[in-house]
Amino acid sequence: MFKRITAVGLCLLLSSSLVFAIGYDEILAAAVDRSYTMKNAELTHQNNLLQQQSDDLEDAPVWAVSVEAAPFSSNDISKDGFKVTGLTTSVTLPNDGKTKISFSSPFSIGYGEGAFMITPTASVSHKFDFNYFDDDVLDDLTYSYNHLSTERAYLEAQYSFAKSVVQMLSQIVTLEKNIRNLEYQIEVTEKDLSNQLALKKTSETSITYQRAKLDLDRNKSSLDTYMDQLKSAKAQFETSTGLVWDGVENIPEPELLLEKVEQGNTSVMITGLDASIAAQKVEQQEKLMNPSALTLSGSAGFEYFNDAAQNSGIAAALERKTENRIIADVGATYSGKNWSVGATFGASTHPININITPSLTITGSWTSNNSSEKDRLALEQLRNDAIKANNSYLDSLTNYNINAMSLSNSIMSYQFEYKQMQDNEKYYQAALDFEKTMFEKGLNTQDDVDAAAFNLELAGYDRTLILLKGMELEYDLYIFSL
Repeated sequence: MFKRITAVGLCLLLSSSLVFAIGYDEILAAAVDRSYTMKNAELTHQNNLLQQQSDDLEDAPVWAVSVEAAPFSSNDISKDGFKVTGLTTSVTLPNDGKTKISFSSPFSIGYGEGAFMITPTASVSHKFDFNYFDDDVLDDLTYSYNHLSTERAYLEAQYSFAKSVVQMLSQIVTLEKNIRNLEYQIEVTEKDLSNQLALKKTSETSITYQRAKLDLDRNKSSLDTYMDQLKSAKAQFETSTGLVWDGVENIPEPELLLEKVEQGNTSVMITGLDASIAAQKVEQQEKLMNPSALTLSGSAGFEYFNDAAQNSGIAAALERKTENRIIADVGATYSGKNWSVGATFGASTHPININITPSLTITGSWTSNNSSEKDRLALEQLRNDAIKANNSYLDSLTNYNINAMSLSNSIMSYQFEYKQMQDNEKYYQAALDFEKTMFEKGLNTQDDVDAAAFNLELAGYDRTLILLKGMELEYDLYIFSL
């Protein structure tokens, strides 16, 4: 997770009336709390997680129930009845063959004569796809792609934001260092010119004096520019954090750990998944262009009419004999892309007087295929997309290795700068101690002591800037290791 910001928590907000140096972690926490960019990143992450939960839901059986009833159909209620012409329940199972099981039971009850009939039927069908494409593979790849993309985008947004805050701090400290340096140079130059004029070593009309005066004026103009820039940078800091700038302290030592793995980071993995998804889409299109399937079906049921129903007008309504019978059939249909052939064998018999009546129905269909060329072109496009996606994956892996080498060089360069900064601090501290000792012995001047103290003061700015540079590099390493 967000190692620097979440370590202190977002509750560490400070009042804008603070007038002392603020802790590094506190500044980061305050900036995150006020950032609408980070709030939107959090909401986007939550929405992506919700979408993943939705995508991860397993396919469930699909149930369907339908009913159609007619309470009456004539103006003679004594010869009419309550008819349920459609009463069907079905379930489609989430397997590869989409097995469908149905049960229907139309019935009729006469009002006057008590005629009753019912014709329940149960049926089942299953499709065997001989050129089957497993959608679950593509779904799993897409889920992994979305999951990695979501987590990487969220963490990268956090680290990138933290890096931008560090850059803002570096800008302010750099401006303060430049201002302090110019103030000292202006003070030394003005004092030196004043002393030279007082000692008659130069005059205001001399070339040396005029040149020094031009340099002094240029430094004063630069100082004014830096002061304006610092004012603007402080205003930006206050807007971003709600805090009043008065320095930064407790900057942690950067943890410069380069974690490189052979298969690359999540960015490389995401491009790899994209290449796999593109390859699966090619296979999907190829199989859609050449379908081949066998659908088997079967049903069984019976028709029952009570005595009143057999003697009523139901026979005329059905246009056949109203005799009780058992009915069953089995069927098979073989289909391609634009054609199909099939056959259904059925039989019916009286439940007591066994007298089987067979039936056979043969079906066939064909339609012209006007989409074959369009499908072929779509397949070529998908193949090109797959090649491009694989090239992007290889390019991403190459860039990952290049970035690893670049970051390794940056770590070595930073470690050298950090060691140099420590050596300079020790040197300037020793120089200041030496100048103070010499001043106490009357062997130098206050100017020598002030110069040494100024050099040590600038070294303090350098330490802050080096540590902030290290934190920028640390966030780069975090992003690289995602």
